[in-house]
Amino acid sequence: MKMPYNNNPYNFIPLFEHVYTRYDSMEELPAHGVWERELLSGVITCTFTAETPVCVSNGEGKEESDFFRQVDGSYVIPGSSIKGIIRTNMMILGLGALRPGEDLDDVRMLYRAMASAKGSVKELVKQDYQEVLGYKSGTPRVRACYVRREGKAFVIYPTEKPFLRVARRILPEENWAKYKALCEKARKDKKQGKNDNPVLLPYEYTKIKVANQLTVPNPICEEKWVDAWADTFPVWYRASGETVKQMETRTAGETREGWSPGVLMATGYMENQNTLYLFPDFDEAVEHFTWPAQDRLAYEMDYMQRKNTLRGTKGNMNPEFWMLPQKDGQAEPFFLLEDKTDGIVVGKTPYLRIAFQHTPGEGVPEAHRAAAMELTLDYPYAVLGFASNYLVEDEEGREKKKNLAYRSRVSFGDFRARANAEPSLHKKVPGCGPKPTSFPDYLLPENREVKSYNDDQFSLRGIKQYWLKPPQEQVQDKRKKNTNIDTDLNLMGKGTQFTGKIRFRNLAEDELGLLLWCLTLDDGQEPKKTYFQTVGKGKPWGYGRMKVTLDAVEQLCPERLYSASGLASGKYTQPLDAQALIAAYCSHMSQELKARWRRKAPIREMSAIQDFLYMHSVERKPEEVHYPELEDYKNREQFMPTVREERKAAEKAAKEPAVEGPDEEYRRRMAELGEGDWMKAVKLIQDIQKRHKGWRPPQDTQ
Repeated sequence: MKMPYNNNPYNFIPLFEHVYTRYDSMEELPAHGVWERELLSGVITCTFTAETPVCVSNGEGKEESDFFRQVDGSYVIPGSSIKGIIRTNMMILGLGALRPGEDLDDVRMLYRAMASAKGSVKELVKQDYQEVLGYKSGTPRVRACYVRREGKAFVIYPTEKPFLRVARRILPEENWAKYKALCEKARKDKKQGKNDNPVLLPYEYTKIKVANQLTVPNPICEEKWVDAWADTFPVWYRASGETVKQMETRTAGETREGWSPGVLMATGYMENQNTLYLFPDFDEAVEHFTWPAQDRLAYEMDYMQRKNTLRGTKGNMNPEFWMLPQKDGQAEPFFLLEDKTDGIVVGKTPYLRIAFQHTPGEGVPEAHRAAAMELTLDYPYAVLGFASNYLVEDEEGREKKKNLAYRSRVSFGDFRARANAEPSLHKKVPGCGPKPTSFPDYLLPENREVKSYNDDQFSLRGIKQYWLKPPQEQVQDKRKKNTNIDTDLNLMGKGTQFTGKIRFRNLAEDELGLLLWCLTLDDGQEPKKTYFQTVGKGKPWGYGRMKVTLDAVEQLCPERLYSASGLASGKYTQPLDAQALIAAYCSHMSQELKARWRRKAPIREMSAIQDFLYMHSVERKPEEVHYPELEDYKNREQFMPTVREERKAAEKAAKEPAVEGPDEEYRRRMAELGEGDWMKAVKLIQDIQKRHKGWRPPQDTQ
């Protein structure tokens, strides 16, 4: 069975269509200030053991990640990191809600789709992109504007005159004949099917000039402008129609007769890019409008996600070029696209990043969207606490927003490294991977057809998890040449142990059982399997795999604290059976599934739970789960399979007889031949090579 495209080191656990509500109202939640005799309070002592090198970053370095340390210098996994892992696991194992706006960003994302090949899964949005910008047979329908910060608002000032294009390099007259001939040849080479008059795009004309070294620097440009990328320059200019005749540097406070003030923009680096853009100077007297907050937020979030990549492959670009004005009254030039359906979008190139039609939150099941609007006390909220704004009705029945909060009944201490362990490994890894804008990876196909955020109906794949894989000794990311976004990891070595305590108060038996299951991932149903958590940075490259061992699960006994015999004994706790508690949760939830939604299968047999346990127990081969090369990623014609498809394929392969490879066949038949008969050995090699082109005998047999 040939699986669809899959190279990514991650996949997704699908969302359950319903959300399990543990409590109906906040009044039902256990109080924090009292000991509830019928509930459980106590301490979990456990150890995280690194099965592969691990780095939990202190979050301070952008290019280098040092391991987190306490004030006294000891290395720890902070309790907040453990809590984050448990909360995510509890969403899955506790059938909790994935709340748009809280658990995932719920703004329209920006994208650019110019390089996707015909027939690829990304061609779908390439057509949308061309239609919105209107450049399929011309230039993008964008205009010049300035974005000015005015207090907390950002105001857009469209210019009355259009921006002008200025060539960095020009084609001298003596090269025109050769250039025309090369263009004609390119058109003929591009001719396909019934297209008798193929059109070259602007970048293709530029490519011809650059590849054949036909151009010289534009005499009206200063040298620094010709070589600039991601920068702006105040200039004086003279123009006739759309042609710029002269340009000179403009200094602050300077005035000139017969010249117009403007700003010359060099956009971010793009191969064969030859155009500079000349903006009329900022004029606050023109008609202007406030940029809608949701559109501005989309731009800012897109900028923050891409900030590290904006330095470019040579590290010669300043990411602040793309940043919105930070000072009150500051105005910066941008290209502007106004569209009734796509909102108000600005960018630093005419081929700017536009907004998808829908937000990621629109792709989660209705019950999850509802949980973001109305208070839903699922396990993550009820056990680990929350603080969110919700619409509530006042005494007169009017809706209003109110902040509702409930403190966690579980506290996570820091997990300290044992035996004075220190980071012993240093690895450089690429700093980014595909983002949610990569819809073929993040959205489910429908009837084997790819869906995008521009479709009215689409579904998120679910909660992102990383595959287990051996750590890569030499990490190479072939997707890109940009090493400026790499991160240096200082890692603790394999075998390093971190021990800490998790305190719980007033938990019901099922709640404590779920907490323990989320911690160990082992419910005792498959003793031969070992389950692992993935912690810290470098997960796509096999780092951060950790085994959790329960050292003790103890229940506090308040009555012993307040009795003479208890104080005399010094024993205030009693042990709890972790596996029995996990079994109690599974039994409780299985009964609830049957009662609420008529699901007869136990919770452990739910497909999503099986997927989750599979991803946390099965080690994949590095060649099966790694980031694809950039061209393969852009132009792939297949999409990522689901975890269920991967799991079922593995189960099927395990039942089929093993296929003998050429190396195994060679070793077996050589053993049957014995030593000394070299003529038969040569014939054996020739026989195998006929069926396996390019094969050579294994080196250890030569």
